[in-house]
Amino acid sequence: MAIIRLPLHDACLQTERMCSSCTMKIKEGRVLDWEVELLKVLLKISKMLRVEGEYVYKSSTIIGSTLYIILEGNRIEGLEDLLRENLNLRGVSRIRVLYYNGRLEDLLEKIYGQRILGVSRVYTADGTTTLIVKVEKEDIGAEKLASALLKTRIITQTEKPLKQYTTKKKRQLDIKKILEEIT
Repeated sequence: MAIIRLPLHDACLQTERMCSSCTMKIKEGRVLDWEVELLKVLLKISKMLRVEGEYVYKSSTIIGSTLYIILEGNRIEGLEDLLRENLNLRGVSRIRVLYYNGRLEDLLEKIYGQRILGVSRVYTADGTTTLIVKVEKEDIGAEKLASALLKTRIITQTEKPLKQYTTKKKRQLDIKKILEEIT
């Protein structure tokens, strides 16, 4: 059975009666109303699945007609299909689950679809955090998606990588041919 750690208590989601802790998370906006429905479906699906392992629900957002969900853990085959069958959110026609292993760089690579050259975290005096993500090609859509999923401000900087990676093998010099050409 797959165990998915959720931001709300399992008992609160099953009984639909929220405890004071879960109620505060909803009132403060840390968990949105549509997310409560998503969490109920994830809890139901996690009990049905025959997959071993522990997963952590990180966040989700709806952009356009696509629901994006971040789960920490290995890929679960068929989860998107089960979510599509059991979840009825108005205006959502596609569901995409992003799996990652806990490293921020890995998650950003999945969102941006390219190699991340570097990530810097900047803390401001007012308590907010800004991530500066260095990539090879600018992608404004990925920047907006990352900002919505990570719930923080993101600035993308484009840079050329320090070392160019090539797939071609380096040509080795043939000493005999060089000597023949010289003489």
